[in-house]
Amino acid sequence: MNKIIIYISILVIAVFSVAYLYFSNLNIGSKNNDKALSLIPQSAALIFSFTNDKSFYEIFKEYELFDAITGTKNKVEFAALKEGLLDSRTLRLITSGQTLFLSFHPQKSDSIATLWTMPLLKEVSREDFIQALNQNKKISSKWFDLNGIQFTEINILSINKPFYLFMNKGVATGSFSQKLLLETINNKVPKIEADFIEEINSGSLKSSNSPANVFLNLGGSKEFLLAFLRQKKTNGNFNLLNNLSGFSTLNMNYKSDALMFDGITVTDTLKSSYLNLFLHQQPVSNPITRIVPENTAYFLAFGISDYRVFAKDLKEFHRKENQLSKLNEQISLITKETGIQPNRDIQKYWGNEFIFFQLSNREKLGAVKLSNGRQMNFFLQSLSSEYSENIWRLNYSGILYNYFGEPFKSFESPFYSIIDNYLIVSNSPGSIQRFLNNYNSENLLYKTSKFQEFNRLVSDKSNMLLFIHSQNSKDNFNSLLKRSYTKTLNDKDHGFKNFYGVSYQWSSDGNRFFTNFYAATKQLVEPKLKDIETDSLQTN
Repeated sequence: MNKIIIYISILVIAVFSVAYLYFSNLNIGSKNNDKALSLIPQSAALIFSFTNDKSFYEIFKEYELFDAITGTKNKVEFAALKEGLLDSRTLRLITSGQTLFLSFHPQKSDSIATLWTMPLLKEVSREDFIQALNQNKKISSKWFDLNGIQFTEINILSINKPFYLFMNKGVATGSFSQKLLLETINNKVPKIEADFIEEINSGSLKSSNSPANVFLNLGGSKEFLLAFLRQKKTNGNFNLLNNLSGFSTLNMNYKSDALMFDGITVTDTLKSSYLNLFLHQQPVSNPITRIVPENTAYFLAFGISDYRVFAKDLKEFHRKENQLSKLNEQISLITKETGIQPNRDIQKYWGNEFIFFQLSNREKLGAVKLSNGRQMNFFLQSLSSEYSENIWRLNYSGILYNYFGEPFKSFESPFYSIIDNYLIVSNSPGSIQRFLNNYNSENLLYKTSKFQEFNRLVSDKSNMLLFIHSQNSKDNFNSLLKRSYTKTLNDKDHGFKNFYGVSYQWSSDGNRFFTNFYAATKQLVEPKLKDIETDSLQTN
Protein backbone atom coordinates (compact mmCIF):
# COMPACT_ATOMS: atom_id res chain seq x y z
CA MET A 1 0.00 0.00 0.00
CA ASN A 2 2.82 2.38 0.92
CA LYS A 3 4.56 1.61 -2.37
CA ILE A 4 1.38 2.47 -4.30
CA ILE A 5 1.10 5.79 -2.47
CA ILE A 6 4.76 6.55 -3.22
CA TYR A 7 4.33 5.70 -6.94
CA ILE A 8 1.20 7.85 -7.18
CA SER A 9 2.97 10.73 -5.42
CA ILE A 10 5.92 10.51 -7.81
CA LEU A 11 3.55 10.44 -10.79
CA VAL A 12 1.61 13.50 -9.55
CA ILE A 13 4.86 15.40 -8.95
CA ALA A 14 6.07 14.48 -12.44
CA VAL A 15 2.83 15.65 -14.06
CA PHE A 16 2.89 18.97 -12.22
CA SER A 17 6.56 19.43 -13.03
CA VAL A 18 5.97 18.90 -16.74
CA ALA A 19 2.98 21.26 -16.63
CA TYR A 20 5.04 23.86 -14.77
CA LEU A 21 7.88 23.67 -17.28
CA TYR A 22 5.45 23.83 -20.22
CA PHE A 23 3.57 26.88 -19.01
CA SER A 24 6.80 28.52 -17.86
CA ASN A 25 8.12 28.23 -21.40
CA LEU A 26 4.90 29.70 -22.73
CA ASN A 27 5.23 32.63 -20.35
CA ILE A 28 8.88 33.14 -21.32
CA GLY A 29 7.88 33.12 -25.00
CA SER A 30 5.09 35.63 -24.38
CA LYS A 31 7.40 37.90 -22.39
CA ASN A 32 10.00 37.78 -25.16
CA ASN A 33 7.33 38.62 -27.72
CA ASP A 34 6.08 41.43 -25.48
CA LYS A 35 9.48 43.10 -25.64
CA ALA A 36 9.51 42.92 -29.41
CA LEU A 37 5.88 43.93 -29.96
CA SER A 38 6.09 46.87 -27.55
CA LEU A 39 8.52 48.55 -29.97
CA ILE A 40 6.14 48.54 -32.97
CA PRO A 41 4.75 52.03 -33.73
CA GLN A 42 1.00 52.52 -33.49
CA SER A 43 0.69 53.20 -37.23
CA ALA A 44 0.69 49.43 -37.80
CA ALA A 45 -2.89 48.18 -38.08
CA LEU A 46 -1.73 44.99 -39.79
CA ILE A 47 0.97 42.64 -38.51
CA PHE A 48 2.13 39.46 -40.23
CA SER A 49 3.93 36.80 -38.20
CA PHE A 50 5.70 33.53 -38.84
CA THR A 51 8.24 31.29 -37.16
CA ASN A 52 11.82 31.69 -38.29
CA ASP A 53 12.61 28.09 -39.13
CA LYS A 54 13.57 26.01 -42.14
CA SER A 55 10.11 24.53 -42.68
CA PHE A 56 8.52 27.95 -43.19
CA TYR A 57 10.99 28.96 -45.88
CA GLU A 58 10.65 25.60 -47.62
CA ILE A 59 6.88 26.05 -47.82
CA PHE A 60 7.16 29.53 -49.31
CA LYS A 61 10.19 28.95 -51.50
CA GLU A 62 8.10 28.30 -54.61
CA TYR A 63 4.96 30.07 -53.41
CA GLU A 64 3.96 32.17 -56.41
CA LEU A 65 1.22 33.97 -54.52
CA PHE A 66 3.83 35.50 -52.24
CA ASP A 67 5.45 36.96 -55.34
CA ALA A 68 2.07 38.25 -56.52
CA ILE A 69 1.35 40.01 -53.23
CA THR A 70 4.74 41.55 -52.61
CA GLY A 71 5.84 42.18 -56.18
CA THR A 72 9.13 41.17 -57.74
CA LYS A 73 11.13 43.98 -56.12
CA ASN A 74 10.05 43.19 -52.57
CA LYS A 75 10.53 39.48 -53.13
CA VAL A 76 14.15 40.08 -54.09
CA GLU A 77 14.65 42.28 -51.01
CA PHE A 78 13.14 39.68 -48.66
CA ALA A 79 15.26 36.91 -50.16
CA ALA A 80 18.39 39.05 -49.83
CA LEU A 81 17.61 39.78 -46.17
CA LYS A 82 17.18 36.11 -45.38
CA GLU A 83 20.40 35.14 -47.14
CA GLY A 84 22.41 38.03 -45.77
CA LEU A 85 21.16 38.03 -42.18
CA LEU A 86 19.05 35.11 -41.03
CA ASP A 87 21.18 32.48 -42.76
CA SER A 88 24.37 33.61 -41.06
CA ARG A 89 25.49 31.07 -38.45
CA THR A 90 25.68 33.56 -35.58
CA LEU A 91 22.20 34.94 -36.18
CA ARG A 92 20.73 31.52 -36.89
CA LEU A 93 21.78 30.37 -33.43
CA ILE A 94 19.97 33.25 -31.71
CA THR A 95 16.90 33.52 -33.99
CA SER A 96 16.02 29.95 -34.95
CA GLY A 97 12.49 29.06 -33.89
CA GLN A 98 11.65 32.62 -32.83
CA THR A 99 8.56 34.45 -34.02
CA LEU A 100 9.29 37.13 -36.59
CA PHE A 101 6.80 40.00 -36.82
CA LEU A 102 6.46 42.00 -40.01
CA SER A 103 4.43 45.19 -39.57
CA PHE A 104 3.29 47.61 -42.28
CA HIS A 105 3.45 51.38 -41.80
CA PRO A 106 2.05 54.01 -44.22
CA GLN A 107 4.46 56.89 -44.77
CA LYS A 108 3.87 60.55 -45.59
CA SER A 109 5.65 59.94 -48.87
CA ASP A 110 2.70 57.77 -49.98
CA SER A 111 4.60 54.56 -49.56
CA ILE A 112 4.58 51.59 -47.20
CA ALA A 113 7.54 50.90 -44.94
CA THR A 114 7.98 47.49 -43.33
CA LEU A 115 9.40 46.85 -39.88
CA TRP A 116 10.97 43.52 -38.95
CA THR A 117 10.85 42.71 -35.25
CA MET A 118 12.10 39.57 -33.54
CA PRO A 119 12.97 38.48 -29.99
CA LEU A 120 16.39 36.87 -29.68
CA LEU A 121 17.29 33.72 -27.79
CA LYS A 122 20.27 35.51 -26.26
CA GLU A 123 22.33 38.67 -26.51
CA VAL A 124 25.22 38.89 -28.95
CA SER A 125 28.13 41.31 -28.69
CA ARG A 126 28.65 44.00 -31.33
CA GLU A 127 32.01 42.56 -32.25
CA ASP A 128 30.68 39.03 -32.78
CA PHE A 129 27.73 40.37 -34.75
CA ILE A 130 29.85 42.47 -37.12
CA GLN A 131 32.31 39.62 -37.52
CA ALA A 132 29.46 37.23 -38.43
CA LEU A 133 28.06 39.65 -41.01
CA ASN A 134 31.41 40.34 -42.61
CA GLN A 135 31.91 36.64 -43.26
CA ASN A 136 29.27 36.98 -45.97
CA LYS A 137 30.96 38.52 -49.00
CA LYS A 138 27.58 39.50 -50.47
CA ILE A 139 27.04 42.17 -47.80
CA SER A 140 28.97 44.89 -46.03
CA SER A 141 28.12 46.39 -42.68
CA LYS A 142 29.17 49.17 -40.37
CA TRP A 143 28.16 50.73 -37.08
CA PHE A 144 27.03 54.31 -37.10
CA ASP A 145 25.85 56.69 -34.43
CA LEU A 146 22.65 58.67 -34.81
CA ASN A 147 21.47 60.94 -32.01
CA GLY A 148 23.52 58.93 -29.56
CA ILE A 149 22.04 55.62 -30.68
CA GLN A 150 24.19 53.03 -32.41
CA PHE A 151 22.74 51.19 -35.41
CA THR A 152 24.09 48.73 -37.89
CA GLU A 153 23.87 49.75 -41.53
CA ILE A 154 23.87 46.66 -43.71
CA ASN A 155 24.42 47.03 -47.43
CA ILE A 156 23.29 44.03 -49.43
CA LEU A 157 25.15 44.15 -52.71
CA SER A 158 22.47 42.36 -54.75
CA ILE A 159 19.86 45.06 -54.08
CA ASN A 160 22.15 48.06 -53.48
CA LYS A 161 19.94 49.32 -50.69
CA PRO A 162 20.87 49.82 -47.03
CA PHE A 163 19.00 47.96 -44.31
CA TYR A 164 19.11 49.42 -40.80
CA LEU A 165 19.24 47.15 -37.77
CA PHE A 166 19.07 47.85 -34.05
CA MET A 167 19.65 45.20 -31.39
CA ASN A 168 19.04 45.85 -27.73
CA LYS A 169 17.84 43.90 -24.67
CA GLY A 170 17.24 40.69 -26.54
CA VAL A 171 15.24 42.18 -29.43
CA ALA A 172 16.25 42.88 -33.02
CA THR A 173 14.38 45.47 -35.07
CA GLY A 174 15.16 46.36 -38.66
CA SER A 175 13.85 48.30 -41.61
CA PHE A 176 14.87 49.77 -44.95
CA SER A 177 13.43 53.00 -43.52
CA GLN A 178 15.80 54.74 -41.14
CA LYS A 179 12.97 57.00 -40.03
CA LEU A 180 10.72 54.08 -39.09
CA LEU A 181 13.47 52.36 -37.16
CA LEU A 182 14.11 55.54 -35.16
CA GLU A 183 10.41 55.61 -34.29
CA THR A 184 10.70 52.20 -32.64
CA ILE A 185 13.34 53.51 -30.27
CA ASN A 186 11.73 56.89 -29.59
CA ASN A 187 9.59 56.55 -26.46
CA LYS A 188 7.60 59.63 -27.47
CA VAL A 189 6.23 57.86 -30.56
CA PRO A 190 3.01 55.96 -29.61
CA LYS A 191 3.32 52.17 -29.88
CA ILE A 192 0.68 49.50 -30.44
CA GLU A 193 -1.56 49.11 -27.40
CA ALA A 194 -1.22 46.47 -24.70
CA ASP A 195 -4.50 44.76 -25.63
CA PHE A 196 -3.29 44.37 -29.23
CA ILE A 197 -0.08 42.79 -27.94
CA GLU A 198 -2.12 40.47 -25.75
CA GLU A 199 -4.26 39.45 -28.74
CA ILE A 200 -1.17 38.70 -30.83
CA ASN A 201 0.38 36.59 -28.07
CA SER A 202 -2.86 34.71 -27.52
CA GLY A 203 -3.43 34.17 -31.23
CA SER A 204 0.14 32.98 -31.76
CA LEU A 205 -0.21 30.31 -29.07
CA LYS A 206 -3.51 29.04 -30.46
CA SER A 207 -2.29 28.82 -34.05
CA SER A 208 0.93 26.86 -33.72
CA ASN A 209 -0.01 24.68 -36.71
CA SER A 210 -0.47 27.64 -39.03
CA PRO A 211 2.53 28.54 -41.24
CA ALA A 212 1.73 32.25 -40.86
CA ASN A 213 -0.73 34.55 -39.12
CA VAL A 214 -2.21 37.97 -39.69
CA PHE A 215 -3.34 40.26 -36.89
CA LEU A 216 -5.59 43.25 -37.54
CA ASN A 217 -6.24 46.15 -35.20
CA LEU A 218 -9.74 47.18 -36.27
CA GLY A 219 -9.54 50.38 -34.26
CA GLY A 220 -6.68 51.58 -36.45
CA SER A 221 -8.05 50.26 -39.74
CA LYS A 222 -9.75 53.50 -40.77
CA GLU A 223 -6.60 55.62 -40.41
CA PHE A 224 -4.57 52.86 -42.03
CA LEU A 225 -6.84 52.81 -45.10
CA LEU A 226 -6.96 56.61 -45.33
CA ALA A 227 -3.23 56.61 -45.92
CA PHE A 228 -3.86 54.89 -49.26
CA LEU A 229 -6.80 57.03 -50.43
CA ARG A 230 -6.88 60.30 -52.34
CA GLN A 231 -9.68 61.60 -50.13
CA LYS A 232 -8.79 63.05 -46.75
CA LYS A 233 -11.73 61.49 -44.93
CA THR A 234 -13.76 58.36 -45.38
CA ASN A 235 -17.21 58.27 -46.93
CA GLY A 236 -19.55 55.72 -48.44
CA ASN A 237 -18.99 52.16 -47.27
CA PHE A 238 -15.72 53.15 -45.62
CA ASN A 239 -17.93 54.62 -42.90
CA LEU A 240 -18.75 51.07 -41.83
CA LEU A 241 -15.43 51.33 -40.00
CA ASN A 242 -16.65 54.25 -37.87
CA ASN A 243 -16.33 53.42 -34.16
CA LEU A 244 -15.29 49.88 -35.05
CA SER A 245 -12.84 48.58 -32.49
CA GLY A 246 -11.42 45.15 -31.77
CA PHE A 247 -9.07 42.62 -33.29
CA SER A 248 -8.94 39.95 -35.96
CA THR A 249 -6.65 36.95 -35.72
CA LEU A 250 -6.39 35.06 -39.00
CA ASN A 251 -4.49 31.82 -39.53
CA MET A 252 -3.15 30.81 -42.90
CA ASN A 253 -4.42 27.68 -44.65
CA TYR A 254 -1.76 26.76 -47.15
CA LYS A 255 -2.95 26.23 -50.72
CA SER A 256 -0.50 26.56 -53.59
CA ASP A 257 -2.80 28.50 -55.90
CA ALA A 258 -4.93 30.46 -53.43
CA LEU A 259 -4.43 32.70 -50.45
CA MET A 260 -6.65 31.59 -47.58
CA PHE A 261 -6.90 32.81 -44.00
CA ASP A 262 -9.55 32.09 -41.40
CA GLY A 263 -9.94 32.99 -37.77
CA ILE A 264 -11.85 35.02 -35.24
CA THR A 265 -12.82 38.69 -35.09
CA VAL A 266 -13.77 40.10 -31.70
CA THR A 267 -15.25 43.61 -31.70
CA ASP A 268 -15.78 46.07 -28.87
CA THR A 269 -19.53 45.85 -28.31
CA LEU A 270 -19.51 48.84 -25.98
CA LYS A 271 -18.95 51.09 -28.97
CA SER A 272 -21.71 52.07 -31.37
CA SER A 273 -20.61 50.29 -34.53
CA TYR A 274 -22.90 49.27 -37.40
CA LEU A 275 -21.21 45.90 -37.89
CA ASN A 276 -21.92 44.98 -34.26
CA LEU A 277 -25.62 44.79 -35.18
CA PHE A 278 -24.95 41.44 -36.85
CA LEU A 279 -23.76 39.81 -33.65
CA HIS A 280 -27.41 39.22 -32.79
CA GLN A 281 -28.02 37.41 -36.09
CA GLN A 282 -27.27 33.93 -37.38
CA PRO A 283 -25.35 33.42 -40.64
CA VAL A 284 -27.60 32.99 -43.68
CA SER A 285 -27.07 32.03 -47.32
CA ASN A 286 -26.53 34.87 -49.81
CA PRO A 287 -28.46 34.16 -53.04
CA ILE A 288 -28.83 37.93 -53.50
CA THR A 289 -25.23 37.94 -54.79
CA ARG A 290 -26.54 36.14 -57.89
CA ILE A 291 -28.32 39.20 -59.22
CA VAL A 292 -25.29 41.48 -59.71
CA PRO A 293 -24.21 42.18 -63.32
CA GLU A 294 -21.19 40.60 -64.95
CA ASN A 295 -19.28 43.90 -64.88
CA THR A 296 -19.54 44.26 -61.08
CA ALA A 297 -16.38 45.70 -59.57
CA TYR A 298 -17.29 44.82 -56.01
CA PHE A 299 -20.28 43.99 -53.87
CA LEU A 300 -20.97 44.10 -50.14
CA ALA A 301 -23.75 41.68 -49.20
CA PHE A 302 -25.47 41.42 -45.82
CA GLY A 303 -27.61 38.65 -44.36
CA ILE A 304 -29.83 38.66 -41.28
CA SER A 305 -31.76 35.79 -39.71
CA ASP A 306 -34.32 37.88 -37.82
CA TYR A 307 -35.29 41.27 -39.24
CA ARG A 308 -37.31 42.26 -36.16
CA VAL A 309 -34.24 41.95 -33.95
CA PHE A 310 -32.15 43.77 -36.55
CA ALA A 311 -34.70 46.61 -36.76
CA LYS A 312 -34.68 47.00 -32.99
CA ASP A 313 -30.88 47.08 -32.84
CA LEU A 314 -30.68 49.46 -35.80
CA LYS A 315 -33.11 51.84 -34.11
CA GLU A 316 -30.86 51.93 -31.06
CA PHE A 317 -27.85 52.49 -33.30
CA HIS A 318 -29.59 55.45 -34.96
CA ARG A 319 -30.44 56.85 -31.52
CA LYS A 320 -26.79 56.73 -30.45
CA GLU A 321 -25.81 58.38 -33.75
CA ASN A 322 -28.35 61.19 -33.13
CA GLN A 323 -30.27 60.23 -36.27
CA LEU A 324 -33.41 58.71 -34.76
CA SER A 325 -35.42 61.90 -34.25
CA LYS A 326 -34.89 62.99 -37.85
CA LEU A 327 -35.86 59.56 -39.17
CA ASN A 328 -38.97 59.40 -36.98
CA GLU A 329 -40.05 62.82 -38.22
CA GLN A 330 -39.77 61.59 -41.79
CA ILE A 331 -41.89 58.51 -41.03
CA SER A 332 -44.52 60.75 -39.44
CA LEU A 333 -44.47 63.05 -42.49
CA ILE A 334 -45.04 60.09 -44.82
CA THR A 335 -48.05 58.97 -42.79
CA LYS A 336 -49.45 62.47 -42.65
CA GLU A 337 -49.15 63.12 -46.39
CA THR A 338 -49.94 59.67 -47.82
CA GLY A 339 -51.77 57.70 -45.16
CA ILE A 340 -49.12 54.97 -45.44
CA GLN A 341 -47.61 53.85 -42.14
CA PRO A 342 -44.18 52.51 -43.16
CA ASN A 343 -43.54 50.59 -39.94
CA ARG A 344 -46.87 48.82 -40.37
CA ASP A 345 -47.34 48.65 -44.15
CA ILE A 346 -43.78 48.37 -45.53
CA GLN A 347 -41.47 46.91 -42.91
CA LYS A 348 -43.16 43.47 -42.91
CA TYR A 349 -42.18 42.89 -46.56
CA TRP A 350 -38.43 43.31 -46.06
CA GLY A 351 -36.51 40.08 -46.59
CA ASN A 352 -33.34 38.90 -44.90
CA GLU A 353 -30.75 40.07 -47.46
CA PHE A 354 -29.51 43.36 -48.87
CA ILE A 355 -26.55 44.31 -51.00
CA PHE A 356 -24.57 47.31 -52.25
CA PHE A 357 -22.63 46.92 -55.50
CA GLN A 358 -20.52 49.10 -57.75
CA LEU A 359 -19.89 48.42 -61.43
CA SER A 360 -16.74 48.76 -63.52
CA ASN A 361 -18.09 52.09 -64.87
CA ARG A 362 -18.39 53.32 -61.23
CA GLU A 363 -22.21 53.17 -61.19
CA LYS A 364 -23.54 52.39 -57.71
CA LEU A 365 -26.65 50.36 -56.96
CA GLY A 366 -28.31 48.60 -54.07
CA ALA A 367 -30.84 45.80 -53.72
CA VAL A 368 -33.07 44.37 -51.01
CA LYS A 369 -34.72 40.97 -50.98
CA LEU A 370 -38.51 41.24 -50.53
CA SER A 371 -40.97 38.71 -49.16
CA ASN A 372 -43.72 40.03 -51.45
CA GLY A 373 -42.62 42.28 -54.30
CA ARG A 374 -46.16 42.96 -55.54
CA GLN A 375 -47.41 44.25 -52.19
CA MET A 376 -44.25 46.28 -51.64
CA ASN A 377 -44.64 47.84 -55.07
CA PHE A 378 -48.22 48.84 -54.22
CA PHE A 379 -47.19 50.72 -51.08
CA LEU A 380 -43.99 52.27 -52.48
CA GLN A 381 -45.79 53.70 -55.51
CA SER A 382 -47.91 55.73 -53.09
CA LEU A 383 -44.68 57.35 -51.88
CA SER A 384 -43.16 57.82 -55.33
CA SER A 385 -43.29 59.53 -58.70
CA GLU A 386 -43.30 57.51 -61.93
CA TYR A 387 -40.24 58.02 -64.12
CA SER A 388 -40.91 55.36 -66.75
CA GLU A 389 -42.93 52.20 -67.12
CA ASN A 390 -40.68 50.17 -64.81
CA ILE A 391 -38.82 52.87 -62.87
CA TRP A 392 -40.08 55.08 -60.05
CA ARG A 393 -38.49 57.61 -57.72
CA LEU A 394 -39.11 57.85 -53.98
CA ASN A 395 -40.44 61.26 -52.97
CA TYR A 396 -39.22 60.89 -49.38
CA SER A 397 -35.62 60.71 -48.24
CA GLY A 398 -33.92 58.32 -45.89
CA ILE A 399 -36.36 55.41 -46.12
CA LEU A 400 -33.76 52.75 -46.92
CA TYR A 401 -31.31 54.24 -44.45
CA ASN A 402 -34.02 54.06 -41.82
CA TYR A 403 -34.57 50.33 -42.37
CA PHE A 404 -31.08 49.11 -43.31
CA GLY A 405 -28.59 51.71 -42.17
CA GLU A 406 -25.14 52.66 -43.44
CA PRO A 407 -24.92 50.73 -46.75
CA PHE A 408 -27.91 52.69 -48.08
CA LYS A 409 -27.09 56.09 -46.66
CA SER A 410 -26.01 57.40 -50.07
CA PHE A 411 -29.42 56.55 -51.58
CA GLU A 412 -31.41 59.46 -50.16
CA SER A 413 -34.36 59.60 -52.59
CA PRO A 414 -33.36 56.95 -55.11
CA PHE A 415 -34.89 55.69 -58.32
CA TYR A 416 -36.07 52.11 -58.00
CA SER A 417 -37.57 49.13 -59.73
CA ILE A 418 -38.95 45.86 -58.38
CA ILE A 419 -38.26 42.63 -60.21
CA ASP A 420 -38.59 39.03 -59.01
CA ASN A 421 -38.98 40.05 -55.37
CA TYR A 422 -35.93 42.32 -55.43
CA LEU A 423 -36.02 46.06 -54.87
CA ILE A 424 -33.29 47.64 -57.02
CA VAL A 425 -32.20 51.21 -56.20
CA SER A 426 -29.81 53.78 -57.64
CA ASN A 427 -29.42 57.54 -57.78
CA SER A 428 -29.51 57.27 -61.58
CA PRO A 429 -32.51 56.02 -63.61
CA GLY A 430 -30.10 55.03 -66.38
CA SER A 431 -28.27 52.71 -63.96
CA ILE A 432 -31.58 51.05 -63.08
CA GLN A 433 -32.46 50.53 -66.75
CA ARG A 434 -29.04 49.09 -67.56
CA PHE A 435 -29.35 46.74 -64.59
CA LEU A 436 -32.76 45.54 -65.81
CA ASN A 437 -31.34 44.93 -69.29
CA ASN A 438 -28.47 42.87 -67.87
CA TYR A 439 -30.75 40.98 -65.52
CA ASN A 440 -33.29 40.08 -68.19
CA SER A 441 -30.49 39.06 -70.55
CA GLU A 442 -28.81 37.05 -67.77
CA ASN A 443 -25.55 38.97 -68.15
CA LEU A 444 -24.77 38.21 -64.54
CA LEU A 445 -21.53 37.68 -62.65
CA TYR A 446 -22.86 34.47 -61.14
CA LYS A 447 -23.38 33.00 -64.61
CA THR A 448 -19.69 33.24 -65.52
CA SER A 449 -17.69 30.05 -65.15
CA LYS A 450 -14.77 31.89 -63.52
CA PHE A 451 -16.91 33.27 -60.72
CA GLN A 452 -18.42 29.83 -60.17
CA GLU A 453 -14.94 28.36 -59.79
CA PHE A 454 -13.97 31.15 -57.39
CA ASN A 455 -17.18 30.75 -55.41
CA ARG A 456 -16.55 27.07 -54.69
CA LEU A 457 -14.18 28.00 -51.87
CA VAL A 458 -16.36 30.77 -50.42
CA SER A 459 -18.56 29.85 -47.48
CA ASP A 460 -22.23 29.68 -48.50
CA LYS A 461 -23.41 31.37 -45.29
CA SER A 462 -22.36 34.62 -43.65
CA ASN A 463 -23.63 37.92 -42.29
CA MET A 464 -21.28 40.14 -44.28
CA LEU A 465 -19.57 39.27 -47.54
CA LEU A 466 -17.25 41.55 -49.48
CA PHE A 467 -16.19 40.49 -52.98
CA ILE A 468 -13.77 42.42 -55.19
CA HIS A 469 -13.27 41.57 -58.86
CA SER A 470 -9.71 42.69 -59.62
CA GLN A 471 -10.10 43.40 -63.35
CA ASN A 472 -13.49 45.11 -63.06
CA SER A 473 -12.16 47.22 -60.16
CA LYS A 474 -9.14 48.57 -62.03
CA ASP A 475 -10.64 51.99 -62.91
CA ASN A 476 -12.21 52.29 -59.47
CA PHE A 477 -8.84 51.71 -57.81
CA ASN A 478 -7.19 54.25 -60.09
CA SER A 479 -9.66 56.93 -59.02
CA LEU A 480 -9.73 55.95 -55.35
CA LEU A 481 -6.08 55.31 -54.47
CA LYS A 482 -3.20 57.74 -54.38
CA ARG A 483 -1.11 57.85 -57.52
CA SER A 484 1.89 55.97 -56.09
CA TYR A 485 -0.29 53.03 -55.07
CA THR A 486 -2.13 52.83 -58.38
CA LYS A 487 1.26 52.87 -60.07
CA THR A 488 2.27 49.88 -57.96
CA LEU A 489 -0.93 47.98 -58.75
CA ASN A 490 -0.50 48.60 -62.47
CA ASP A 491 3.21 47.77 -62.46
CA LYS A 492 4.05 44.82 -64.69
CA ASP A 493 6.26 43.40 -61.92
CA HIS A 494 3.46 43.44 -59.35
CA GLY A 495 1.17 40.46 -59.15
CA PHE A 496 -2.22 41.99 -58.32
CA LYS A 497 -3.15 41.69 -61.96
CA ASN A 498 -2.78 37.92 -61.61
CA PHE A 499 -5.61 37.72 -59.08
CA TYR A 500 -9.15 37.06 -60.22
CA GLY A 501 -10.81 38.24 -57.04
CA VAL A 502 -10.89 38.54 -53.27
CA SER A 503 -13.59 37.69 -50.73
CA TYR A 504 -13.82 38.65 -47.06
CA GLN A 505 -16.57 37.20 -44.85
CA TRP A 506 -17.84 37.73 -41.33
CA SER A 507 -20.19 35.17 -39.79
CA SER A 508 -21.73 35.77 -36.38
CA ASP A 509 -20.98 33.31 -33.58
CA GLY A 510 -22.44 34.69 -30.38
CA ASN A 511 -20.14 37.48 -29.21
CA ARG A 512 -17.65 37.17 -32.07
CA PHE A 513 -17.36 36.64 -35.82
CA PHE A 514 -15.83 33.76 -37.70
CA THR A 515 -13.77 35.45 -40.40
CA ASN A 516 -12.60 34.15 -43.76
CA PHE A 517 -10.31 35.79 -46.30
CA TYR A 518 -9.82 34.22 -49.71
CA ALA A 519 -7.94 35.42 -52.78
CA ALA A 520 -7.64 33.36 -55.96
CA THR A 521 -5.43 33.73 -58.99
CA LYS A 522 -6.80 33.80 -62.51
CA GLN A 523 -5.17 30.44 -63.07
CA LEU A 524 -7.17 28.87 -60.24
CA VAL A 525 -10.53 30.06 -61.56
CA GLU A 526 -9.94 29.05 -65.17
CA PRO A 527 -12.72 26.60 -66.08
CA LYS A 528 -11.63 23.01 -65.75
CA LEU A 529 -14.07 21.90 -68.48
CA LYS A 530 -15.22 23.54 -71.68
CA ASP A 531 -18.82 23.25 -70.70
CA ILE A 532 -19.66 23.88 -67.08
CA GLU A 533 -23.23 23.59 -65.96
CA THR A 534 -24.48 26.71 -64.24
CA ASP A 535 -26.96 26.66 -61.44
CA SER A 536 -30.28 28.24 -62.24
CA LEU A 537 -30.76 31.75 -60.94
CA GLN A 538 -32.86 31.67 -57.79
CA THR A 539 -35.38 34.43 -57.86
CA ASN A 540 -37.60 33.47 -54.97
